[in-house]
Amino acid sequence: RLASSVIMPSFASIETRTYCTNDDVTLTYRHHASNASSSSSAPALVCIHGWSGSAEYFSEALKHMTGDRDVYALNLRGHAGVAPGYGYTIARLAMDVREFMESVASGGDRGHDGYVLCGTSMGCAVIWSYLELFGDSASGVRGVILVDQAPLQNRRPNWALGSNGCYDAATYESLAAAVCTDLDAFADGNAEACLVSPHSINKDVLALLKRETLQCSQDALCELMYDHTHQDWRRLCARSTVKALVIAGGKSKIFPVQGVTHVAELMKNATCITYDDCDHWLYIEQPERFARDIERFIANV
Repeated sequence: RLASSVIMPSFASIETRTYCTNDDVTLTYRHHASNASSSSSAPALVCIHGWSGSAEYFSEALKHMTGDRDVYALNLRGHAGVAPGYGYTIARLAMDVREFMESVASGGDRGHDGYVLCGTSMGCAVIWSYLELFGDSASGVRGVILVDQAPLQNRRPNWALGSNGCYDAATYESLAAAVCTDLDAFADGNAEACLVSPHSINKDVLALLKRETLQCSQDALCELMYDHTHQDWRRLCARSTVKALVIAGGKSKIFPVQGVTHVAELMKNATCITYDDCDHWLYIEQPERFARDIERFIANV
């Protein structure tokens, strides 16, 4: 179902669409339609945003893509104004992605030669959960792009490379209190925590990022973060054979670089790139480079 449509130079069109999950939640996504006469031989790109983000977080990077393949940017439940009050777990989000793919396959879009899933931060955990539930080749997944996320956020006796800010019960409670007390102030702090220099980013982009965070359900953010921080994906990464590109922010304040690059060490078919001068939102800070790296990876899956 089509909610809105605009024309952009690189893509044939951009449409906001909806689909319904098997637990009766209507979710939205942005379809960036290929400008090629046929996209059946090209894998489609599926973008999965992080915690407190939205599909709009990919907008700057997508402006720099060639538009020769279909791109889908999803809005996860609990974000973008959709707050059903249930299903706030990583596994449920992975199921939502599965149902999105089924919706696309049955909805009349041109056929794709598989999909490449791109997750940022918590979006990586959604991808790992998807692979765990449905397998490496499920729904034609040909590759994954994993952006600045360690395989385990919490600290454990054998693991100290998780989140710098939310890594145990006490730090989780502090984060949850900040989200519930004043989401507006939290959104401002989000930019400070995730960008090397917020003042160097276009003010309209910063306003967009904040506006999207304010569309999130506070309850959903708390529930999702609680589930997210407890998930340990190290064994899954070690078993997976899917082709992967891991991208780390060299100046990330959210994760130590070694925690992110460890994902590439674990996965059997992964390469790793570090954006030395970027923070957690590296795709906002260097959108053109991010777009080129994505397209180069997809061309070789």
